[in-house]
Amino acid sequence: MTENFKSDVIKGLSGLPKSLPSKYFYDEEGSRIFQEIMNLPEYYLSQCENEIFEHQGLDIIRAFVNGAPRIRIIDLGAGDGIKTKLLIEACYKLGIEPVYTPIDISAEAIRVVRENMKDEFPELEIDAVCADYYQALDQLENSEDEMPKLILFLGSNIGNYSDAGSILFLKELSSRCHIQDALLVGFDLKKDPRVILAAYNDSQKVTKRFNLNLLQRMNRELGADFNDEKFDHYENYDPIEGSAKSYIISNCDQLVRFKEIDQEFQFTQGESVYVEMSRKYDFDDIAHFANMTGFDQPRHFTDRKIYFSDSLFKKIGLRK
Repeated sequence: MTENFKSDVIKGLSGLPKSLPSKYFYDEEGSRIFQEIMNLPEYYLSQCENEIFEHQGLDIIRAFVNGAPRIRIIDLGAGDGIKTKLLIEACYKLGIEPVYTPIDISAEAIRVVRENMKDEFPELEIDAVCADYYQALDQLENSEDEMPKLILFLGSNIGNYSDAGSILFLKELSSRCHIQDALLVGFDLKKDPRVILAAYNDSQKVTKRFNLNLLQRMNRELGADFNDEKFDHYENYDPIEGSAKSYIISNCDQLVRFKEIDQEFQFTQGESVYVEMSRKYDFDDIAHFANMTGFDQPRHFTDRKIYFSDSLFKKIGLRK
């Protein structure tokens, strides 16, 4: 990870405009702060997805299972696994034995999700993988497991990709799915722009701490000398494009040195570093993704406000 991190930082901070990949938010400290974000009152995404799983978890599992007594749940970007617990619980209620495969880039997240699941379900078989999504895809492709697989991509993680990137990612998943497998994707739906903006620019400034932790990660791992007080967090939302974008802004002219890579980068006052996009969707967008990636039209499970959808994609040819 360190070599990839190093090369991506050099590339991103050498570019115009500067940018850094959002996947590097999630070191141990970043994962901890993100758990705080998910509990914020403004962060509706987690609340909506929890509501969906609490009230429709049984329906989701029923819509996937076709008489199989045992299934594998593959959780891409598992986080703490709190929401996935509700689906695992639904499996047991329906007399189905789940095998759980959490996949996360953060070793701390893997540790936490293991502990959480074992505390709740001591009998649950867990095959955890600490890897990024594409390494996980390779493992899926090489697996000889014949159990039906329900692949989870929750929390609107799909929104971190461009539309073209989302289609490519879903095609990669589709190519590795057998006819009995399915994909459950969390989509944050378009809504009042003020609701969306508040979720990414919270009043307690936890999101600011989360974004600026990326600077501290570069200090810890690459010997940089970033000073948080000289940077700020900025968020905007374009309701036409349907994208919330996050930036780190330099508050002054400054030079940041990296001991580990023997380089330095100049930042001017007001200069931005682009760190994340969170795309928002309507149901036509989701249908287009299915059409382009080898899946049937998805079945949508939404919260009461229709702020969020967990959409179940099945391979073409698998119909209920």
